[in-house]
Amino acid sequence: MKIPGILVPETPPFPFNDIGLHDTIEAQANRVTEKAQTQTLSTGLGIFGVALGAFQIFSAASIARFLGIDQTYRHAIRLSGARQIASGLGVLAEYRSPTPLWAQVGGQALDMAGLSLALKGRPARRSRVGFALAAVAGVALLDMICARNLEREQLEAKLQRVARFPI
Repeated sequence: MKIPGILVPETPPFPFNDIGLHDTIEAQANRVTEKAQTQTLSTGLGIFGVALGAFQIFSAASIARFLGIDQTYRHAIRLSGARQIASGLGVLAEYRSPTPLWAQVGGQALDMAGLSLALKGRPARRSRVGFALAAVAGVALLDMICARNLEREQLEAKLQRVARFPI
């Protein structure tokens, strides 16, 4: 579309243009819905982290018994629970930031390393340790997906600010 004296671009300068020039109302609504879902997932992962950490602290002996590992590792389980609570609170405090989620992924990598050492234990309990390992990996995957979505949202917001103020 050409207007005398005004240059109007035919295509948007960025694929994510939230200022309404090139987006349909449906595209904007989808983006808002996706953003809300990501923030809800982030909050849920933070709550889950705090709850799981509390369970690890208060039930360390039961967890060790269930997994078939030596009771001397109760303290390591409690420390893992304290780390989980700290990272869960970080996610709740900064639910729009990917950084606490990446910290949580790092902690879960430590948990998986500890669980993989427990696989050397009694054969009867290996299936339980394997299940716990798979559960930690699944939550770590959710944390990574949510962190990547939050990173994308931050990048989109930065690009939108740049697109609004051309040089």
